[in-house]
Amino acid sequence: MKINGNSNPLDIGQVSGGTPGGVRKSGDASASQGAEAVSLSDLSTQMHELEARLSAEPSFDSARVEKMKDAIRSGDYKVNADAVADGLINSVRQLLQHPRG
Repeated sequence: MKINGNSNPLDIGQVSGGTPGGVRKSGDASASQGAEAVSLSDLSTQMHELEARLSAEPSFDSARVEKMKDAIRSGDYKVNADAVADGLINSVRQLLQHPRG
C-alpha cells in the first residue's frame, strides 16, 4: 500500500450526514422525524448501579495497610514462607492449565 501524500483529511461531516459521528442536534427538523428510542436492559442497569456502588467504596483496607507498615517498620512482620510457596505453586498450576492464547 502506498501513501499518496494527500494532506486533505476526510471530512467526517460529509460521510455521516452533516454532523460528526452522524449525531443530529435536537433542534434539527430531521432529528424529530428519524429519532430512535434507546433503552437499557435490566442487566445493563444493574451493572451500572453496581459500578457506581463499587466506585464509592475504597479498593483496599487502609487501616490494615497501616498495621502492616507498622509491623514491617518495627520488625514484627513475619513472612509465612509456606503460604507464599503454596500460593506461587497454585498460580503456576493455574497458568499451566489455562494458558493465555
